[in-house]
Amino acid sequence: MKKSQVKSIVITTLLSILIISLAYALSSTLLSPNEGAQDNDGYLDLRGKCEPTSQNEADGTTEFNITNATLYTDVSGTWKANETLAVDSSARNQTYYFNFTSVNQTAEGTYLWNIECNQQNTSDQTKINKLFSTNRTIIVNYAKPTVTINLPDNTYVLDGGPTSVQCVANPSSGWNISQIDFKTNHNDLGTWIANSSHVVATRALGTQITANFLFNDTDKIKRVLFSCSATQFKNAVSGMFVTSSEKSTTNRTLIIQSPPNVSILSPTDNNWSKFQRVNLNWTVVSQLTNKSGASPFNTRIWTNETGEWLPRTGLIGVINNTPISYHYTFPEQTAIRWRIQGFFGNDQNVFNFSINRTINIDATNPTALISSPTDGSIINGTVIITFTATDPNINSIKIFFGMGAANFTNTSYVSGTTTTHTINSSKYTINEGNFNISLLVDDNSGRTFQTSNITITVDGEKLAKGLVRDIRKQVKNQKSLRR
Repeated sequence: MKKSQVKSIVITTLLSILIISLAYALSSTLLSPNEGAQDNDGYLDLRGKCEPTSQNEADGTTEFNITNATLYTDVSGTWKANETLAVDSSARNQTYYFNFTSVNQTAEGTYLWNIECNQQNTSDQTKINKLFSTNRTIIVNYAKPTVTINLPDNTYVLDGGPTSVQCVANPSSGWNISQIDFKTNHNDLGTWIANSSHVVATRALGTQITANFLFNDTDKIKRVLFSCSATQFKNAVSGMFVTSSEKSTTNRTLIIQSPPNVSILSPTDNNWSKFQRVNLNWTVVSQLTNKSGASPFNTRIWTNETGEWLPRTGLIGVINNTPISYHYTFPEQTAIRWRIQGFFGNDQNVFNFSINRTINIDATNPTALISSPTDGSIINGTVIITFTATDPNINSIKIFFGMGAANFTNTSYVSGTTTTHTINSSKYTINEGNFNISLLVDDNSGRTFQTSNITITVDGEKLAKGLVRDIRKQVKNQKSLRR
């Protein structure tokens, strides 16, 4: 036989097979789920139908019946048959519906699936052919619980103290909460850890779970990201919790810091200053250090000089445990309260105050005026000095008098704001001659003022006569008393 004849016979045979296949083609139809459908628990319910060719094309001689259908998926990572459902006592020319439920506990992901239908010749029981439908895609995406953080919000934790964290989780329908985790990420290191876990001892479908955690971290300064995650399980028919899903909250931030201790070095409490510009000294002490070993802190001065506490300066940088000196100008008034605020770096949310101190400012000199006796007066008897001293904070007034231009050997102290003073002739030895008188006034801040000298002349003869006359009068009075 010629090669051309063999080739012709092969082609004829292939065409005959193709014609037979087309004549007796069956139908495979995927019913549910639809293309791209999502499954939320990993238990796949895949359905389709197989329709024999002869159902609609039966010629009374050649008829077919469906024998089985096979589910194919790539759930395992490989495209393969998962389950075959056989038709018992298959009737000819009948369409059969198939429901595949053997694929369960499926991990989350996107998968392909299809159903292969098989039919045979009813007359001679010979297998004719099998057919797939078009592949469909199913997406397994587990239902997620809802989880929220009741407290705290994004906030600061001072002194590294314990912080209460409360998380609330609600399961999806048909699921139950098995565990709530409190997760932290210290200093944005990128490593999340389950700081604490709350395991539900008795799980119940659809039950809300509240978990309370206590977070305590005093290991220097930290910026801590935190969140809560909830894990839920699907309750299978057997009662085993076989499928789980997890959901986390949006991250929140805790700034855990120990604010520095601030101590005022000077001036002392209730100090008086005769200048408005005062040198203030303080120091900041903290256990926190940066990578260089130094501890950069910022401070600022607060006062109540206007009737309310307010910061009066910008940021004043200091170094840990190193005294700092700063000149601040106070208003001229008394009983001003002041303090120093200290905080780490530029973070003004974490701070400490020093103890309050009081300062008194008197930047004005007192004034004084001797109104009597006048300069150049001649005094024959008791010397009475009349004066006025002016200052809201007078501490003392001193009266100087004596012979010579600056020889004030006699001094009299007057407290308060007394405006007259008597120089008792019997207390001091007053010789005849010229005397200088002067006032020295000082206030609580240490400011002073001294008047110019006033010169008076004391007439000794008249003064002596006056003294003799006084003595005779006292003797006469004593004689009268004896009678």
